[in-house]
Amino acid sequence: MLLEREEQIEGAIKDAAQKREEAQAILAKYEAQIQGARNEAQAIIANATKVGEEMKEEIIAGAREEAAKSLERAKAEIEREKARALAEIKEEMSTLIVLAAGRVIDKELSPQEHERLIQDFIVEAGELQ
Repeated sequence: MLLEREEQIEGAIKDAAQKREEAQAILAKYEAQIQGARNEAQAIIANATKVGEEMKEEIIAGAREEAAKSLERAKAEIEREKARALAEIKEEMSTLIVLAAGRVIDKELSPQEHERLIQDFIVEAGELQ
């Protein structure tokens, strides 16, 4: 009976040792899986950060490009408005000068002098163009 009890104890010890080895193997396997998951998570985070930075740079570049285009459009519009305003001012000044000159001419010039001044004006206007 003592021998039988001793064999049972040895069997239990061997069984416990085997189960301990199996548990350690399972633990090592899970630790490896956890480490793999951590590595994968770090890779995903690094990739997401990289993609985010690239997107940020693209957005900034697009915004700068759009701002430059808007500035160019605004400059072109300003130039068009400036040219239009100058043309209007020139036209208005021409009208006023002609009216003022007409009043002076009507009062002081003979019809022949009047005709000569008109011809001179036409020649000068042609030279300005």
